Amino acid sequence: MAKPRSGSTADALNMMVEAAKPLVKPPAHIKLTKEEQPFWKAIIECKPPNDWSDSDYILIGQLAKVHRLINIEHDKLVKEGMILNGKANPRIRVVNQLTARQGVLMRSLRLAGVPQGMTGMSARQDVQRNRAFRSAKRAQAQVGAEGEDLLA
Repeated sequence: MAKPRSGSTADALNMMVEAAKPLVKPPAHIKLTKEEQPFWKAIIECKPPNDWSDSDYILIGQLAKVHRLINIEHDKLVKEGMILNGKANPRIRVVNQLTARQGVLMRSLRLAGVPQGMTGMSARQDVQRNRAFRSAKRAQAQVGAEGEDLLA
C-alpha cells in the first residue's frame, strides 16, 4: 500500500497515530549508558517508528554515543582552550573527527535533510514526512501537558 501524500489529511492523521506510539527502546544488543539514553530518545523521535529498520537501530546507538563524546570532548576543549602550549589544541582534531562521524551517521539515517546525491520525490517526501511527524509529536506533547493541567 502506498504511503499517503505528504501534507494530506490522511498523512496528518497517520502522523498523529505514529506520534502516539510508545518510544522505541534500544534492542538488547545495543548497549547505551545512562548518559547516552537522552540522545537515543532525541534521535528516535525524529522519524515515525515504522520508518526505522532493525539496522537503523545500530546506527542510532552509534550516533547517540558520538553525540555524548562530542559533548565530553567539547567541554574539555573549552576548559583547556584552543591554544595549548603555544600550539593548536590536539583536541580540536578529535572534536572535528567526531563531528564528521556524526554527519556520516546522520546522512546514513537520512536525518540531515535530503542526502547528497539523492534527488527526486522520495527524498523530499521523506523530509516532509519527518517534519510532519516531529510536528505531530510536539502537538501531542502540548495536548498532553494541557491535559495534565486540566486534571490538576
